[in-house]
Amino acid sequence: MNPLNRRTQAFLELIATDSLPALGPEIRAGVKSKRELLPAIDAFCSDQNITGLPRELLRSAGLLWHDDLEGSHEISQCIKTADGSFLHGIMHRREPDNSNAKYWFRLVGEHAVYPKLAAAVDSVDAGEGGWGPASDRFLADGRWDPFAFVDACTRSAPSRTSTANDPILQRIQGLEFQLLLDHFLSG
Repeated sequence: MNPLNRRTQAFLELIATDSLPALGPEIRAGVKSKRELLPAIDAFCSDQNITGLPRELLRSAGLLWHDDLEGSHEISQCIKTADGSFLHGIMHRREPDNSNAKYWFRLVGEHAVYPKLAAAVDSVDAGEGGWGPASDRFLADGRWDPFAFVDACTRSAPSRTSTANDPILQRIQGLEFQLLLDHFLSG
């Protein structure tokens, strides 16, 4: 994966947690509340002269990373762009609400992040998960398939009787998130 820009690295440090978000709706230990997180994100945006839509995207993304699906949803559902739909789709994928996630990913269309994500996923060693190369599962003709990823996450997300998360899918979800942030902050 290409190196992330400086602003993306700084934002990732701001919202850092000890572990990757789960595939489902569980709330991890050590995440920040909306009351703690939003002022920090707003200060970052002020320091970086980020206003308007990019600021709202970062607020939604930060809440999503810190497992506040409802808070992220409140913001992303008001962002009527492919970027807002992307965040909205991730949020519904984590609920998990498979059909709603796919609806939002259909609205995303062919996002600028998808080619980078396809390249990054192609380098993930999925063999350790016991199901073969990640690229075989999530790339169609070399292109990222968000619908296949929604299906895999929904199948793997913890249920009331199981708390297991597939670490490969979590890594891919983390890559997806980093690349999406880099897209937001590259302008």
